[in-house]
Amino acid sequence: ADGATDKRIPIAFSSKTLEKFYETTFLPKISNSDYTGELANMGDKVIIPKTPTINISEYKKGQLLSLQFPEEASTEFSVNRGRTYNFAIDDVDVRQMKIKDWISKYAEDAAQQMRIKIETEVLSSIFVDAGAANKGLNAGKRSQFINLGTIAAPLALTNANILRNGILNASLAIDAQDRPDSGSWMVATPWFISMLKDSDIRRVDITGDYKSPLRTGMVGMIDRFELYSSN
Repeated sequence: ADGATDKRIPIAFSSKTLEKFYETTFLPKISNSDYTGELANMGDKVIIPKTPTINISEYKKGQLLSLQFPEEASTEFSVNRGRTYNFAIDDVDVRQMKIKDWISKYAEDAAQQMRIKIETEVLSSIFVDAGAANKGLNAGKRSQFINLGTIAAPLALTNANILRNGILNASLAIDAQDRPDSGSWMVATPWFISMLKDSDIRRVDITGDYKSPLRTGMVGMIDRFELYSSN
Protein backbone atom coordinates (compact mmCIF):
# COMPACT_ATOMS: atom_id res chain seq x y z
CA ALA A 1 0.00 0.00 0.00
CA ASP A 2 1.32 3.44 -0.90
CA GLY A 3 2.33 5.23 2.28
CA ALA A 4 1.40 2.35 4.56
CA THR A 5 3.25 2.33 7.87
CA ASP A 6 3.76 -1.46 7.93
CA LYS A 7 6.62 -2.04 5.48
CA ARG A 8 6.35 -5.81 5.94
CA ILE A 9 3.09 -6.00 3.97
CA PRO A 10 4.62 -6.05 0.43
CA ILE A 11 7.15 -8.71 1.48
CA ALA A 12 4.47 -10.86 3.10
CA PHE A 13 2.26 -10.47 0.05
CA SER A 14 5.03 -11.39 -2.38
CA SER A 15 5.97 -14.57 -0.51
CA LYS A 16 2.30 -15.48 -0.08
CA THR A 17 1.72 -15.17 -3.83
CA LEU A 18 4.64 -17.47 -4.64
CA GLU A 19 3.39 -19.97 -2.07
CA LYS A 20 -0.10 -19.97 -3.62
CA PHE A 21 1.39 -20.22 -7.13
CA TYR A 22 3.30 -23.39 -6.32
CA GLU A 23 0.20 -24.85 -4.68
CA THR A 24 -1.94 -24.41 -7.80
CA THR A 25 0.38 -25.13 -10.74
CA PHE A 26 1.69 -28.51 -11.86
CA LEU A 27 4.81 -27.03 -13.46
CA PRO A 28 7.17 -27.86 -10.55
CA LYS A 29 6.13 -31.52 -10.97
CA ILE A 30 7.10 -31.66 -14.64
CA SER A 31 10.21 -29.48 -14.60
CA ASN A 32 13.65 -29.46 -13.04
CA SER A 33 14.29 -26.74 -10.47
CA ASP A 34 17.69 -28.00 -9.28
CA TYR A 35 19.40 -24.86 -10.58
CA THR A 36 17.06 -22.30 -9.03
CA GLY A 37 19.52 -21.37 -6.32
CA GLU A 38 22.23 -20.68 -8.89
CA LEU A 39 20.09 -18.17 -10.77
CA ALA A 40 20.09 -14.97 -8.80
CA ASN A 41 19.21 -12.36 -11.43
CA MET A 42 17.50 -11.97 -14.76
CA GLY A 43 20.00 -12.68 -17.52
CA ASP A 44 21.90 -15.33 -15.56
CA LYS A 45 22.96 -18.40 -17.45
CA VAL A 46 23.55 -22.01 -16.41
CA ILE A 47 25.33 -24.66 -18.47
CA ILE A 48 23.70 -28.05 -17.83
CA PRO A 49 25.72 -31.11 -18.90
CA LYS A 50 23.72 -33.89 -20.49
CA THR A 51 24.13 -37.45 -19.23
CA PRO A 52 26.62 -39.20 -21.54
CA THR A 53 25.96 -42.55 -23.17
CA ILE A 54 28.12 -45.37 -21.83
CA ASN A 55 29.08 -47.89 -24.51
CA ILE A 56 28.60 -51.58 -23.69
CA SER A 57 30.89 -54.08 -25.44
CA GLU A 58 31.34 -57.84 -25.46
CA TYR A 59 33.82 -59.25 -22.96
CA LYS A 60 36.30 -61.97 -23.82
CA LYS A 61 38.26 -63.89 -21.25
CA GLY A 62 41.65 -62.36 -20.51
CA GLN A 63 41.14 -59.20 -22.50
CA LEU A 64 42.31 -55.80 -21.36
CA LEU A 65 39.45 -53.39 -20.89
CA SER A 66 39.74 -50.12 -22.76
CA LEU A 67 38.78 -46.95 -20.93
CA GLN A 68 35.97 -44.69 -22.02
CA PHE A 69 36.06 -40.94 -21.50
CA PRO A 70 32.38 -40.03 -21.78
CA GLU A 71 31.64 -36.69 -23.36
CA GLU A 72 28.32 -35.15 -24.17
CA ALA A 73 27.20 -31.75 -25.35
CA SER A 74 25.77 -29.39 -22.74
CA THR A 75 22.53 -27.45 -22.71
CA GLU A 76 22.75 -23.73 -22.09
CA PHE A 77 19.89 -22.35 -20.01
CA SER A 78 19.30 -18.61 -19.77
CA VAL A 79 16.89 -16.71 -17.56
CA ASN A 80 15.46 -14.14 -19.94
CA ARG A 81 11.79 -13.92 -19.00
CA GLY A 82 10.00 -12.40 -16.06
CA ARG A 83 6.49 -11.59 -14.88
CA THR A 84 5.44 -8.93 -12.39
CA TYR A 85 2.41 -7.19 -10.91
CA ASN A 86 1.98 -3.90 -9.10
CA PHE A 87 -1.05 -2.30 -7.46
CA ALA A 88 -1.87 0.17 -4.72
CA ILE A 89 -4.32 0.11 -1.82
CA ASP A 90 -5.49 3.28 -0.14
CA ASP A 91 -4.33 3.73 3.46
CA VAL A 92 -7.94 4.06 4.61
CA ASP A 93 -8.78 0.66 3.13
CA VAL A 94 -5.71 -0.87 4.76
CA ARG A 95 -6.84 0.30 8.18
CA GLN A 96 -10.40 -0.94 7.66
CA MET A 97 -9.46 -4.37 6.30
CA LYS A 98 -8.19 -7.39 8.17
CA ILE A 99 -4.64 -7.55 6.86
CA LYS A 100 -4.36 -11.32 6.96
CA ASP A 101 -7.63 -11.73 5.06
CA TRP A 102 -6.85 -9.39 2.18
CA ILE A 103 -3.27 -10.56 1.83
CA SER A 104 -4.53 -14.12 1.40
CA LYS A 105 -7.33 -13.21 -1.04
CA TYR A 106 -5.20 -10.90 -3.19
CA ALA A 107 -2.35 -13.41 -3.17
CA GLU A 108 -4.67 -16.17 -4.38
CA ASP A 109 -5.90 -14.03 -7.28
CA ALA A 110 -2.38 -12.88 -8.21
CA ALA A 111 -1.16 -16.48 -8.09
CA GLN A 112 -4.05 -17.61 -10.31
CA GLN A 113 -3.30 -14.93 -12.92
CA MET A 114 0.41 -15.74 -12.76
CA ARG A 115 -0.32 -19.46 -13.16
CA ILE A 116 -2.40 -18.82 -16.29
CA LYS A 117 0.29 -16.60 -17.86
CA ILE A 118 3.22 -18.90 -17.08
CA GLU A 119 1.49 -22.18 -17.96
CA THR A 120 0.29 -20.70 -21.25
CA GLU A 121 3.78 -19.53 -22.17
CA VAL A 122 5.52 -22.74 -21.15
CA LEU A 123 3.07 -25.16 -22.75
CA SER A 124 2.82 -23.15 -25.97
CA SER A 125 6.57 -23.24 -26.50
CA ILE A 126 8.01 -26.57 -25.32
CA PHE A 127 6.15 -28.82 -27.77
CA VAL A 128 8.18 -27.51 -30.71
CA ASP A 129 11.27 -29.10 -29.14
CA ALA A 130 9.86 -32.62 -29.43
CA GLY A 131 12.25 -35.06 -31.10
CA ALA A 132 11.65 -35.77 -34.78
CA ALA A 133 10.84 -39.41 -33.99
CA ASN A 134 8.27 -38.39 -31.37
CA LYS A 135 5.84 -36.53 -33.62
CA GLY A 136 4.12 -36.58 -36.98
CA LEU A 137 2.59 -39.22 -39.19
CA ASN A 138 5.58 -41.60 -39.00
CA ALA A 139 6.67 -41.40 -35.39
CA GLY A 140 8.70 -44.08 -33.67
CA LYS A 141 12.49 -44.16 -33.50
CA ARG A 142 12.68 -47.78 -34.64
CA SER A 143 9.44 -48.46 -36.49
CA GLN A 144 8.38 -45.11 -38.00
CA PHE A 145 4.78 -46.36 -38.27
CA ILE A 146 3.07 -44.58 -35.35
CA ASN A 147 0.61 -41.92 -36.48
CA LEU A 148 0.58 -39.07 -33.95
CA GLY A 149 -1.03 -36.60 -36.33
CA THR A 150 0.17 -33.15 -37.33
CA ILE A 151 -1.11 -29.61 -36.86
CA ALA A 152 -2.35 -29.70 -40.45
CA ALA A 153 -3.79 -33.22 -40.13
CA PRO A 154 -4.69 -33.82 -36.47
CA LEU A 155 -6.11 -37.12 -35.26
CA ALA A 156 -9.83 -37.16 -34.53
CA LEU A 157 -10.37 -38.42 -30.99
CA THR A 158 -13.45 -40.28 -29.83
CA ASN A 159 -14.39 -42.13 -26.65
CA ALA A 160 -13.54 -45.35 -28.45
CA ASN A 161 -10.05 -44.42 -29.65
CA ILE A 162 -8.82 -41.83 -27.14
CA LEU A 163 -6.79 -44.35 -25.15
CA ARG A 164 -5.00 -45.63 -28.26
CA ASN A 165 -4.64 -42.41 -30.25
CA GLY A 166 -4.39 -40.02 -27.33
CA ILE A 167 -2.12 -41.87 -24.89
CA LEU A 168 -0.91 -45.35 -25.85
CA ASN A 169 0.60 -44.35 -29.20
CA ALA A 170 2.48 -41.48 -27.56
CA SER A 171 3.70 -43.90 -24.92
CA LEU A 172 4.80 -46.34 -27.64
CA ALA A 173 6.77 -43.62 -29.41
CA ILE A 174 8.78 -42.63 -26.36
CA ASP A 175 9.25 -46.26 -25.30
CA ALA A 176 11.22 -46.58 -28.54
CA GLN A 177 13.58 -43.97 -27.06
CA ASP A 178 14.27 -46.30 -24.11
CA ARG A 179 12.67 -43.95 -21.64
CA PRO A 180 12.96 -44.63 -17.89
CA ASP A 181 10.00 -46.42 -16.30
CA SER A 182 9.22 -43.47 -14.03
CA GLY A 183 8.87 -39.72 -14.36
CA SER A 184 6.64 -39.59 -17.46
CA TRP A 185 3.82 -37.05 -17.58
CA MET A 186 1.19 -35.74 -19.95
CA VAL A 187 -0.65 -32.41 -19.95
CA ALA A 188 -4.02 -32.41 -21.67
CA THR A 189 -6.93 -30.04 -22.10
CA PRO A 190 -10.05 -30.41 -19.91
CA TRP A 191 -12.10 -31.72 -22.86
CA PHE A 192 -9.46 -34.42 -23.42
CA ILE A 193 -9.61 -35.40 -19.75
CA SER A 194 -13.41 -35.36 -19.82
CA MET A 195 -13.52 -37.65 -22.86
CA LEU A 196 -10.96 -39.91 -21.20
CA LYS A 197 -13.19 -40.27 -18.14
CA ASP A 198 -15.96 -41.43 -20.45
CA SER A 199 -13.73 -44.04 -22.11
CA ASP A 200 -13.01 -47.57 -20.90
CA ILE A 201 -11.10 -46.28 -17.85
CA ARG A 202 -14.44 -45.44 -16.24
CA ARG A 203 -14.96 -49.18 -15.81
CA VAL A 204 -13.43 -50.33 -12.56
CA ASP A 205 -13.64 -53.93 -13.76
CA ILE A 206 -10.96 -52.99 -16.33
CA THR A 207 -8.77 -50.61 -14.29
CA GLY A 208 -9.08 -52.36 -10.93
CA ASP A 209 -9.58 -48.98 -9.22
CA TYR A 210 -11.68 -48.68 -6.09
CA LYS A 211 -13.91 -46.03 -7.67
CA SER A 212 -14.53 -44.88 -11.22
CA PRO A 213 -13.03 -41.49 -12.25
CA LEU A 214 -16.61 -40.50 -13.06
CA ARG A 215 -17.16 -40.58 -9.29
CA THR A 216 -13.88 -39.12 -8.06
CA GLY A 217 -12.93 -36.79 -10.93
CA MET A 218 -9.34 -38.08 -10.67
CA VAL A 219 -7.66 -39.69 -13.66
CA GLY A 220 -4.25 -40.34 -12.12
CA MET A 221 -1.70 -42.43 -14.01
CA ILE A 222 -2.26 -44.18 -17.33
CA ASP A 223 0.48 -46.30 -18.91
CA ARG A 224 3.12 -44.60 -16.70
CA PHE A 225 1.92 -41.10 -17.65
CA GLU A 226 0.91 -38.89 -14.74
CA LEU A 227 -1.94 -36.85 -16.23
CA TYR A 228 -2.44 -33.13 -15.62
CA SER A 229 -5.23 -30.91 -16.93
CA SER A 230 -4.74 -27.37 -18.22
CA ASN A 231 -6.62 -25.02 -20.53
